[in-house]
Amino acid sequence: MSKAITIDDRFLDVEFPDFDEYTFGAIETPRNVETLFANWYEDAAKPLTDAELRAIAEQQNENGGAEEYVTQIFDQGREGSCVGNAGAQLVEVIQAKAYGRHNVVPLSAMSLYQQIGRSARSGALVSDALETLAETGILPLDTDENRARFGAAVFPATGFGRPWPDGWKATAENFRLAEFHVVRDLEHLLSALARQEPVVVGRSGHSICYLRLLWNNNQWAVLYANSWGRWGQGAGAFDYGFGVDTLSKVKASSRWAFVARSLVARPEGFP
Repeated sequence: MSKAITIDDRFLDVEFPDFDEYTFGAIETPRNVETLFANWYEDAAKPLTDAELRAIAEQQNENGGAEEYVTQIFDQGREGSCVGNAGAQLVEVIQAKAYGRHNVVPLSAMSLYQQIGRSARSGALVSDALETLAETGILPLDTDENRARFGAAVFPATGFGRPWPDGWKATAENFRLAEFHVVRDLEHLLSALARQEPVVVGRSGHSICYLRLLWNNNQWAVLYANSWGRWGQGAGAFDYGFGVDTLSKVKASSRWAFVARSLVARPEGFP
């Protein structure tokens, strides 16, 4: 069955609202660029040629791209936690690739955002999300299933300022990034997406998770998962939640973003 994306113009190149809660979602070069973030994607992977990209885009029209690994559409509600939601989406996609969709542990976007935001509506830097995902990790979502597995070391999806459960960092360590890279240009961003490596970007004061490279009207475009709940067009297993950026928007997002390839190895017996 074809997995070609039918693009709904209503969700093409969306101009995100310039609310205060999103103003810090845009990417900035981190202060400690020479330490944790001196890990450039161009040093780890060669860019694909235009012909290679076109061939992969055609193949993904038949088989699907990284959107097939999405297991939930996040909803940040009225909080400025877009960076936390984009980061949580990225980690869940990497889980699905490594362990299968049926083994994905739903994650709490707020457990990431609360580590990097100043308040419910302050927003946060994408670079801070990468640092936190690499060094501390993220907690499972507060569900009955997760409580049965992780006890009290779970966190809600929204609600800034909740107290941290005892020993939460030991659980969060199981949901850290192992292999990750900073993307600084368009050709490497497109190449990462062609390899089904999700990318967290910041643009227009908002943060989203790029998932799939598209060839649309003789130009490149990118499918992304948003964090506004029942918004957007359908893709993968969902009939809502996604938008599409054309090349001008993608270029604006490619100056500094981050891509993930793997998570830390889970303990024995941890599916």
